Amino acid sequence: MNSTLGFGEILAINLDRRTDRRNSLCLISAISSLKVTRIRASTPSDIEDEPLFDLEKSSLRPAEIACWRSHVNAWRHVIESGVETAVILEDDADWHVNIKEQFALLSKELLKNGAPIPPKGGGKWTPKKQRASDDFLRPYGRGWEVLIFGQLWSEWQADDSPRPSFTYRDTAGPKPDRLQEDFLEEMTLHGIEAGAKNMNMRVVAQSAGFVGLTGYAITRDAAQKLLYRIGIVPSDSAVDIQIRDLSYLCEVDTLVITPPLVSPWRTGGPGDTDIQEELFRVNGIGEGSVRREMARRWGADLGIVESDPSNPPAEAGEDHSQTDNKL
Repeated sequence: MNSTLGFGEILAINLDRRTDRRNSLCLISAISSLKVTRIRASTPSDIEDEPLFDLEKSSLRPAEIACWRSHVNAWRHVIESGVETAVILEDDADWHVNIKEQFALLSKELLKNGAPIPPKGGGKWTPKKQRASDDFLRPYGRGWEVLIFGQLWSEWQADDSPRPSFTYRDTAGPKPDRLQEDFLEEMTLHGIEAGAKNMNMRVVAQSAGFVGLTGYAITRDAAQKLLYRIGIVPSDSAVDIQIRDLSYLCEVDTLVITPPLVSPWRTGGPGDTDIQEELFRVNGIGEGSVRREMARRWGADLGIVESDPSNPPAEAGEDHSQTDNKL
């Protein structure tokens, strides 16, 4: 697995003022032997004259609109750079020290099974092996447009039947007691019951709903589609909700990996988030966290909270910055 995990580029969205996160990204990328390209994050001051939003009437906060603009800019970069695929990260991303092995395994499973997306003309999806030699630019196979592996939580309609999926074992994956309830529920929905025999399992499924964009991959064709549907056509929803809705309607072929391979870094302090008042408890990477490894190597206790279920989200009213976006 190469320095961009087999994708054309790895992009990380980062605010100019968050040099702390930029420094951390530099270090954890070095630990993992990854090449990460920075995309400057937009701020509320950048979108004061944004033509797609009436700032006085919009239900979105300026920080959420700036977050939308940041992701749109990343898609435009993908198109202009000419890469076939790219990973897009938010700069609080945490991952496992063995991330290359984890993505090599994901590539193997996607090539073995194919993307669990039903045929466009109707009918049932069935696993179909793809050969890696078919297209060296697409080591994760074809059939998907967006690959979500850094969601904050899962969402689905009460009357939804399980969407097409396959499962695989990742020995470096988190144990069930480190997972939040909605991830456990989604895994059960796809036939993975809690128990010793189902330890370290992951689900790759057609998206039925998700929230959060800590980490995802996108094809150049999908970047073009999203740039039009989300970057030109007006909407009053947050960027992740717009992608979620397009995915739910099968207008974008989106796969979701559960539990996520990438999680947001949490210390429990006011620097955790620049867009939301809440701190979300999400799946943690666990003892394999690359940020834990960074702290271990250089001897600093960074106060990691990440996903321990005994650590609840921050109480409403705690002082978290609302001046910039989450990036």
